[in-house]
Amino acid sequence: MILPLLTFVLGAVPGVVAVYLGRGPRASADSFPAPVPSEMASLPAVATLRDGAVGHTRWAFAALVVKLARDGHCTLVRTRRRRWLRTRPVVAVDLHADPPALSPFEHTVLRQLGRHDTLDGFGFAGSTFRRRTLRDVRADLVALGWLADQRRRSTACLVAGGVLAGTSGAGLLAGLPPVGAAAGLGFGVGALAAALVRYPVTDDGARVRAAHRAHAEKRRGHIEDTLPDDPERAATLLVTALPSLVLERLATPSALDVLADRFDETGPTAPPPGWLRDEIDGLNTFADACRTLAAVLAALGAGRIRRLGR
Repeated sequence: MILPLLTFVLGAVPGVVAVYLGRGPRASADSFPAPVPSEMASLPAVATLRDGAVGHTRWAFAALVVKLARDGHCTLVRTRRRRWLRTRPVVAVDLHADPPALSPFEHTVLRQLGRHDTLDGFGFAGSTFRRRTLRDVRADLVALGWLADQRRRSTACLVAGGVLAGTSGAGLLAGLPPVGAAAGLGFGVGALAAALVRYPVTDDGARVRAAHRAHAEKRRGHIEDTLPDDPERAATLLVTALPSLVLERLATPSALDVLADRFDETGPTAPPPGWLRDEIDGLNTFADACRTLAAVLAALGAGRIRRLGR
């Protein structure tokens, strides 16, 4: 029993190695100087560069919704709505007139937001829309050379893996020597795993991704350093940097809740942003705004808030 298991593992190793190597280069955020904002790629582009996939869509669109609200295209409202037999907190969106300055991608997102009563619906029920939209972004990144199109290799691995796994599994059931059948099954499973890598990140794409991470980390550090002595300035910096911080998971619901406590400790700060309203608890301070933003991100499926209420 041990020998067939060992041959299966050894047979799967090449496929596992291919998955690891096929993901593309991984550049460290510490390896690149943080670029100025004008050099940054768009939020959808940076989100799609993550693992060369269209995953993590909730975080990508949470960052984009915050950006659209911050730029004055919509207002995020924490309120109560009746659902079934009880009333519960939700986050609704008040859309404004579409300005011509928006990109086609942003126009599409705003229209989709308008089709849902709350952000909960957009965050969870809109997964098909988000993935389809980011596929268009992925095609642009392939054209730019930031992602590599490995679909042919992926399809070949899928076919080969399916054939190997199927014939080897049938061989085991038919009583063929278990060692050879297990090795073939391992190769088949490894090939199927290798087929998962379809759009690996290139060197250029890895540099863009790492540069965005470095820029976001630098901005977060600046906010943390500024907050004790100048909370009003820190609040302004946080609002400006929010989309990038959300995308990089540096501004999570729990992190915003912690920041709210720190703003409470420092005393008066900047007023809450005008693109945010809370019809349940009200927005009296910037700390309140941070807690409401935590609820916004949670409604979009981007993490969980540390606690309920205030």
